[in-house]
Amino acid sequence: MRLSQKFSLPHPREDVWDLFHDIEALANCFPGAKITKLEGLESFTGEVT
Repeated sequence: MRLSQKFSLPHPREDVWDLFHDIEALANCFPGAKITKLEGLESFTGEVT
């Protein structure tokens, strides 16, 4: 999946970048999304209801 969007955030770049690398925290930003299984650093299974 490829998502593309441009926007500014009122937070330090390092904090935002850290969030994008924390898939469980990132999933919490999407209503109904959850990670069901982490399969390493770059692979996971999840669902959206």
